[in-house]
Amino acid sequence: MSSALPFWLELTFQQSVGAIGRTGQLTMAGRFSAHATTTGELVDGTVTVLVRDAGNTWQTFEQPVTAAAAQAVAAHVQALGMPGQAPRVEAQPDTSDLWTHVTLTVLHNDKSVSLNLPMQCSGFDGEDKAELQSLFRAMFAAAGFSAYDPIIFGNASD
Repeated sequence: MSSALPFWLELTFQQSVGAIGRTGQLTMAGRFSAHATTTGELVDGTVTVLVRDAGNTWQTFEQPVTAAAAQAVAAHVQALGMPGQAPRVEAQPDTSDLWTHVTLTVLHNDKSVSLNLPMQCSGFDGEDKAELQSLFRAMFAAAGFSAYDPIIFGNASD
């Protein structure tokens, strides 16, 4: 990602979960958006994570994006080579009877890339696994959300 300013960075994601052979349901969705001026000043930014809880009720975690959060997310996006390429990850096959599907779209100024990751309970692996998990956790932390699935999104200590 170019460090040229001004910049617009937007990430959207969703997670769906279900039983094999069933349609499942949306369990999480979110958006991280930040805009900086030519001087590097963060002029606008919001992060939102929506999560369906065990009672089937949607919980909203939303915060203004801080300059530190914008820099952290941008650093992960840059380390993954996005939006020039999709992260190098793939699902880990297993024998579970559940599936999880995660999508991520990254828009940086006028370029975008999307990741479509259908998987089972074992999550995913690949060269960019740790960095991709760190990117998700940085977005979650910026929103004040911490009850994510560690198999998919890793642990804070990773």
